[in-house]
Amino acid sequence: MIGSFRALGVLLLAGGGCFASGMEAVQWHSRLALDGGGWWRARFRVVISNDQDRPAQGDPVAVPIGSQPGQADLLGQRAESVRVCTAEGVELLFAVHGPDGTPISRGPIPPGSTLILPAEVAPHQQAAYYVYFDNPLAWEVPDVLSARLGVLNGDMEQGDGEAPAGWTHDTPDELHRASWVAERPQSGKRCLKTVVAAGAEPTWIATRQSGIRILGGARYRMAAWVRAENVRGWAGWYIHVGNAQNYMQMSPMLSGGEGSYEWKEVTAEFTAPADADRADLGTVLRGTGTAWFDNVRLELLDSPRLRASAEPARRLALAEVGDPAWPEPLAGVLRRAAMRYAHFGDRPTGPILLAVDASPLLARAATGQPAGLAVFDGAAPTDFRRVGNLLLVPAELPPRTLRTWYVYQLPSAAKPGDRIPKAAAASPAGQHDVYPLAVPHNRVENPGFEAGDGLPAAWKHDPAPAGVQYAVDNPGHPALGRRCVKMAVGPEAPEAWRGWHQSVPVQPGKTYLVAAWMKCRAIAGEARLHLHRYTAEGKHSAHEPMTSIGPGLRGTKDWTLQWGLLTMPADTVRLDLHL
Repeated sequence: MIGSFRALGVLLLAGGGCFASGMEAVQWHSRLALDGGGWWRARFRVVISNDQDRPAQGDPVAVPIGSQPGQADLLGQRAESVRVCTAEGVELLFAVHGPDGTPISRGPIPPGSTLILPAEVAPHQQAAYYVYFDNPLAWEVPDVLSARLGVLNGDMEQGDGEAPAGWTHDTPDELHRASWVAERPQSGKRCLKTVVAAGAEPTWIATRQSGIRILGGARYRMAAWVRAENVRGWAGWYIHVGNAQNYMQMSPMLSGGEGSYEWKEVTAEFTAPADADRADLGTVLRGTGTAWFDNVRLELLDSPRLRASAEPARRLALAEVGDPAWPEPLAGVLRRAAMRYAHFGDRPTGPILLAVDASPLLARAATGQPAGLAVFDGAAPTDFRRVGNLLLVPAELPPRTLRTWYVYQLPSAAKPGDRIPKAAAASPAGQHDVYPLAVPHNRVENPGFEAGDGLPAAWKHDPAPAGVQYAVDNPGHPALGRRCVKMAVGPEAPEAWRGWHQSVPVQPGKTYLVAAWMKCRAIAGEARLHLHRYTAEGKHSAHEPMTSIGPGLRGTKDWTLQWGLLTMPADTVRLDLHL
């Protein structure tokens, strides 16, 4: 990087909606997908135990849904509102299967259903996931876990097409045909049927089901029913057991024999290969004649070595504070929106800044000059600042409360007047106004570089080889102070990462606004504000340990505000700022 880089007024502010819940050591996760503007009122923890000698790497594990100990307390809940995440808030794909094994993605969850989770657990260790539910406004998730445990629709009763749900017929021809019929099933109303005409060449014509997840090294029993009429050859069932590299490591056959006979049960017991993880199964008529098939089951005979148990659900009630009613209309208002903030902690927040993304409101602004904004707390206008599309609103909230603010979009020509606060008529960007508002919240020491003789207090810089100069410069940003820090890198300097830095304590689960004013001259490369996350042991965080904010500066630029929002992972207690 060749040229000079200056930074002034680093800003690090607490905010956001992820606060530690006093109910458990793990925070109440508020930022889950497709919340619909609502919040989750209940959750329970699922503990997954892996007794295998190998890690579980996305292996599906089932949790029965019901009210008994160890079961998932989701009975009757809207499937749309279910979400699953790790303790760090990383959301996971999951699936809810009904009593017949069919996926459920919307509507009340019926008795006999099952929650399917992807287990990520080291050998002989445990892991915990958090399942959230009861958000009346949540939308249906667009994707679910595709893994399936056990046979889907093994009694052939479900479906509305040419094949039962979960099953696929082989392509028929004039001599070989598989179908779904109501012809004296073994039980229920429907069964499968295969017809192979006399004289036809024997083939593996079948109705099949694939993608059934199994545990390598475990013992299984497959049982099914078959009925035959004038079969030459044999009729029955097959199962292929394997993995992605070899789908047929073993293939037990369940033969009912040839001839004509009424319904008979056929079975096979086997031990899956150690590296097997999936099975396919289906019907067999190897020969000619007619055969019917029904009620197939695949049962695990061993005690499960991958288990999941749900703990009792916990609920979190939030009290509405302030005035939730819309204020009276403002003169000249173009549009308005409500913003709701949920504080899940069991202690008061103290003074904080709420960071609110106003882009949905501004995106609908009329063409022309950007509109101004006004923010109201109930019927009273309140102070705020705007950084791009981000609104910063000072607040202080009691424990476990819900409060509503109202944002009004005003014409760009709006002047201070009745019920329009001064802040609303300020410059639409309002960037330099952020600092006076933010000073009480700033976690950075000496953010404006004003204190200190020689080097600014609380700041360090990397060694300066030939061609690199660090200095305090004057003047700084015209609206923000006398001084700034400078780094100049000449063309003879070796290429390296270098700059000013400071370490700042942070709290896991909280969200911070990080910002700095920067300008540069003749930069061949890029100047940014980089950030490193650290654990209490001084190690890099396991979750995105290094990141940066802003688009960065290149070439020659006057003072430019670079900013971004960062949520601290559960293992992060320190954030290092690198200019």
